[in-house]
Order: sequence, then structure tokens, then C-alpha cells
Amino acid sequence: MVTLFTCVCLFLFDGLQGLFASGRMIAVPLAARLTAAFMLLVNVIGCSVALLITLIFRWSHVVIYMGTCSVGLFVSSMSPTVMSMCEQYIDINHSITTCLVVVAALGEALCPIIVGNLVVSLGPTSFLAFCLTFSLVSILVYWALLMAGRQTPKYKASKSDSFMWLSSKHIILEGESTLIRPSSVKYYSRMEESDSNPDLTSGDDFRLQSNVIRDVRTLTAQDGS
Repeated sequence: MVTLFTCVCLFLFDGLQGLFASGRMIAVPLAARLTAAFMLLVNVIGCSVALLITLIFRWSHVVIYMGTCSVGLFVSSMSPTVMSMCEQYIDINHSITTCLVVVAALGEALCPIIVGNLVVSLGPTSFLAFCLTFSLVSILVYWALLMAGRQTPKYKASKSDSFMWLSSKHIILEGESTLIRPSSVKYYSRMEESDSNPDLTSGDDFRLQSNVIRDVRTLTAQDGS
């Protein structure tokens, strides 16, 4: 309820942020039923269509507002979906995660500078044109990632039967046990499993410790008396 109330408040004050928060909330249950590849394709196409309509009818304030809200809705789950999609193809470790974060931060730093120079040189319409171009290029990047990822051993081992729906097929490593339902375990990287309840003491060691504790208690009682 708190999340829903926050989304409504953000939508009333800022349509972009409101739809962004709502999209994140909606994407959570969808991610349990739909594949990351399909969700990312919907996000990229949705952003492209919204930006194209906004660019065509850029003189209409209503279209600009609705287009901005639509972009916020489709962009909201794009970043975690990309991570989830990459997880199907490779094991995400600390080095790969660092590269993804650094490149994302680099893009956040460079894009405002590029857009600012374009707006000064060509006018406000260049902002929409830049975003639309960026969105169309992302479709090509998505296709390249999809084709390259389908050749990886990890994807071939856990290949799904459907491009849209998640299947219950999962990978169980040798000697690995899990309390998670098999239908919920898809393709995420897993740390090597270790025994959470190791046998810290053997029988002989336990008896030896007990004798030592008894002797210490006896000496303490004698000193006290």
C-alpha cells in the first residue's frame, strides 16, 4: 500500500517519475512469468514508439506529457532486465558487475553533455531526436546481445522452450541442494555451496573438553574453600 501510494503521489506531481515507479512495481510479478529477453524487447520497442509519436506531434502538450509518461513506464525495468538477461548467458561476478556500473555511470555523465550541446546548436527538438536515435540503436544492440548470448554454453544448458514465457527447466549442480521451489530457480549464478552445520568437535574432543571443564570447576571450588 505504501508503494502504491508513493506511485500515485509521484504521478500527480511528476508523470515521468510516477510511471517510472509504477513500472518497477508492475515488473516484479511480470519477471516471475515472462523471460528477460521478451520484457527487454517490449521495453525497447515501447520507448521507441513513444519517442517517435512525441517527436511527430511535438507541438501538442498532451502528446508530450503522455509520451514522457510512456517513456518512464518502459524505461523503469530496463536496467534490471538487462542484468537478468545477461545472467542467462554468463555468470555475473564482481569484475563484470564493476564494468557494467562504470559504463552506466559514464553514459549518465556523457549523455547530458551531448544533449546540452545539441539543444544549444539545433534547438529543443534535437533532444527528442537524440533519444529516438539512441533507442533505435539499442534495438540493434539488443539483437546482437541476443544472437551472441544464444551461443553460450550456459544458455544452451538452460535453454527455454518459449521466448515469452518462463519454463520450469532449471539447473541443479552436482551436490547442490536448495529449499527454493524448482520452478523459481532459472538461470541465476550460484555460489559454491558449503555445509552450513559442520561437525565442529568429534566425540573424543568433546569428552576431553568436558573433563577439562570439570577439573577447572573442581580446582575453583577447592580454592574457594
